Amino acid sequence: MRNLFDQYDQPENRLSHALAVCLNEDRGLLKGFLGLIGVDIPLHTRRLYVVEQSLPGDPPESEEQAERRGLPDLVIHDDAAWCVLIESKVQAALTHDQLTRHERTLRRRGFRDIQRVALTKVGARAPKAIVLTWSDLYEWLGTSRARSEWAERLRSYLRAAELRLA
Repeated sequence: MRNLFDQYDQPENRLSHALAVCLNEDRGLLKGFLGLIGVDIPLHTRRLYVVEQSLPGDPPESEEQAERRGLPDLVIHDDAAWCVLIESKVQAALTHDQLTRHERTLRRRGFRDIQRVALTKVGARAPKAIVLTWSDLYEWLGTSRARSEWAERLRSYLRAAELRLA
């Protein structure tokens, strides 16, 4: 049976989609995730938006369109000037150029306070970016601070994804 999170062909996009859904559905998990990566939410923010494979204000694109345009995997934003740009990597290498292009695009959209996050299989180096591994995320999801139905769904999906990739 197909998993709820299997909406894309590429493993990176599947994992990003799973993360986006869980963060969007569980606002406590979203707040905890932002704390995990060390990002402060602006005080004036009432609502945060989680968008995947698209830019804030645009409709979601197909996986093929998103790859061709080089869209960020995830953007968490306040619909004003603050956002967290998340680039997910599992099989492909992370490049500084990719993060820079994504940030430039978000700046053209009016975002001024942009945090870069790289979510990778192994610890990578990324200038001006917060780097977190999928393993780190998995471990955090198992802590009491992150415990929720959506955290457990994501954790279970990460275990299944690891087996598929092995």
